[in-house]
Amino acid sequence: MASIEETANRYHIPKAFIGIILLPIVANAAEHVTSVWMALKDKTELCIGICVGSSIVSSFQGFKVIILEA
Repeated sequence: MASIEETANRYHIPKAFIGIILLPIVANAAEHVTSVWMALKDKTELCIGICVGSSIVSSFQGFKVIILEA
């Protein structure tokens, strides 16, 4: 938590932007790398499963923005 506050202060980025936008993008980066890696190994079903799961998580994260703006 302290590193988020330090980053927000140093780069003048709102904490809400970091929590709602940046953290989910960084968290999903590992899923994207794994998906590409599985695709390169011809493990199509696993690749599609990872992509679908990631899409579902991303859609739920979009709900947070909608709820906060409501």
